[in-house]
Amino acid sequence: MRLFLLALFMPIYALAGSYDQGSMEVGGAVGITNTSTSGTQIQFSPRIQYFLIDNLALGLTIDYNKNDDAEELGIGPSATYYLNFSERFVPFISQTILYKNYSGELADGEDGLYATTAVGLNYPLGDKTALSLSYEKLYSIVGDQDAEESESLSWGFRAYF
Repeated sequence: MRLFLLALFMPIYALAGSYDQGSMEVGGAVGITNTSTSGTQIQFSPRIQYFLIDNLALGLTIDYNKNDDAEELGIGPSATYYLNFSERFVPFISQTILYKNYSGELADGEDGLYATTAVGLNYPLGDKTALSLSYEKLYSIVGDQDAEESESLSWGFRAYF
């Protein structure tokens, strides 16, 4: 099993880049979300970003949430700034603006613009990959200000090209 995992991740590890200008980040997160009205949801958020300058990446995020009675799908631009002063842990702050669409019997949100602010830590697995842990807060920025707010704790994987 270890050999299989090594063979799977070795091509990613061999790629050039990290938090440097001109690099790309491809990754995603899976998390548990607790919303103000519908309770616990499962969250999946893939993203791709490009480093405009060292430690600052801009890109695109897709956000998908599901519980027993409803689904949410959001897409929008994202920005992440890495405080790259440690080799062991790399703190970051991220901001995403999402257009979200809600569907299902008990869809608790209103279609519209939402923002997600996240703070977290990357744990580098080498120069080209990292595991991440983040705390995220979603809130409405247009429309019904009483619309869904949620908090989540997410685990993710990131690769740098």
